[in-house]
Amino acid sequence: MKTHDIQGMYSGLPLFRKIQLIQAFIEDCHFCDNGIAYSMLYDGTYGDIGIWKREYFEGQSVGPYDACGWMNNENSTFFSGMYLQSQVYRYQVTGDSQALEECRRGFNSIRKISDLAGKERFGWLSKPFGMQCSNTSSPDQNLNAINGMLAFLPYASAEEVNWIHQIIPAIARCWHKMNYTIEFDGRRWDMRSDIGHMKIFYAFNEVAHKITDGIEFQNEANQLLKKYDDINENSASLFDTHAQRYPDYFSDWRLVTEFAGATALFASQTVQILAHVHNDRASKYLAGLQRAIQHSLIGFNKDYYAHYYMTEVKNFCGKYIWRPLNLEWRCNPVIADHIKKSTCALSEYPHRIYWFDATSRIPLIYLMYLNLGGCRLPYIEQIVLEIMGRLDFARLHWMVDRDGDQFIPELTYMHYTLTSEMPNYIAAYWLGKKFSLWD
Repeated sequence: MKTHDIQGMYSGLPLFRKIQLIQAFIEDCHFCDNGIAYSMLYDGTYGDIGIWKREYFEGQSVGPYDACGWMNNENSTFFSGMYLQSQVYRYQVTGDSQALEECRRGFNSIRKISDLAGKERFGWLSKPFGMQCSNTSSPDQNLNAINGMLAFLPYASAEEVNWIHQIIPAIARCWHKMNYTIEFDGRRWDMRSDIGHMKIFYAFNEVAHKITDGIEFQNEANQLLKKYDDINENSASLFDTHAQRYPDYFSDWRLVTEFAGATALFASQTVQILAHVHNDRASKYLAGLQRAIQHSLIGFNKDYYAHYYMTEVKNFCGKYIWRPLNLEWRCNPVIADHIKKSTCALSEYPHRIYWFDATSRIPLIYLMYLNLGGCRLPYIEQIVLEIMGRLDFARLHWMVDRDGDQFIPELTYMHYTLTSEMPNYIAAYWLGKKFSLWD
């Protein structure tokens, strides 16, 4: 049976050793022979650690997806970009040529995913389920890929720079041509109704304009800015942008799932692109990032140091307050047939499952904020140190049922799913070295 040293990672290990284990695991297990990165891997509890096999999903609720293709590749684009970014930070601190080689593994994975779409769809970075081009993607997948490539530019070869300067404008143009709307799995997702997502597309057009000096990108950026506004201290998180569009959205308790985790990602990575374009303007975004950092802790349980996947949020006198879901459903659980068969049940019933993707982003967004010139924030710094200190193999999972009774039987496989966001910890570690957060 295939195992890996990472399975023995415990919280008491020195932080540098934990990062070494994560780095080694990614190098050993996260890339297919074709060069494309995997995303959420199997933890090896009852078989080989690594890619998923079909037998693991018998009787499980995985929705309309091919289970193996979904778990192995949903976040391959996201992972590739974040891994590339993490290795750039590693190289900047260490000068290690191995880090530069790993940069190219992340970068080449993005290129391979781009190749799946063919020349006619150049600029379409999909979620490559089963190592094939799909009609599914999301702004955050592209956001991470672009940030990774921008970070890599100073160390890229002339040919690599040329490709980056082609793909980024192509990404912006591709989404514009589709009217920021995609259709997949019988769904139509029109992102023009989501202010947070459209701020991301504004950043894409800004950087595309910087690369090409093309008027089409300048015009589109100006239109998006006029309609959706820039990131600022009043509009930095998904909580803010939803409240802007729907003023009564949080007037009473509202169940939300990924708002806090997405807030952490969208704001910091979008600002990083805008700061690349307008480095003289980086400081103007710091107040917005401080607000995003505050809102990224909504749903964060300070006892366990992790985020609930589901929380209820309410705006009380201008401040967002939250509470975990009640658990009355456990007394008489009624899980409809369609939940088990036609959609992933994770979002279909109330629970207190922990979502470590969101938690993994907290150290990184704080350190990205410092890297942009932000002042030290003791309250979040203490949380960052504690998150990194508690890091162990259990916390490298996607979802965790701490109580042991939150997953329904149809979600058993989630006990064994590793997060696709391990590179967040690597990136945070090397940025943290720059600011002397740890030895």
